[in-house]
Amino acid sequence: EEANICLDGGDMMQSMCIRNGCTNPTIESPGWDNEYCSNECVVNHCRDVFTAWVSSRQGSNQFTVK
Repeated sequence: EEANICLDGGDMMQSMCIRNGCTNPTIESPGWDNEYCSNECVVNHCRDVFTAWVSSRQGSNQFTVK
């Protein structure tokens, strides 16, 4: 995902944070690929994705042993 979007007139528009419900512009950070506006949004987004993953797996009785 790009940090900036080029509009028809050549003007640049900053992209928005990818966390659901956040409307803040992203900040430049090499560790985040310019996808988040803050450390808090990184943590909240990771928590939300993990919680959704766990929820989707709860109906399954299959366990992988490594």
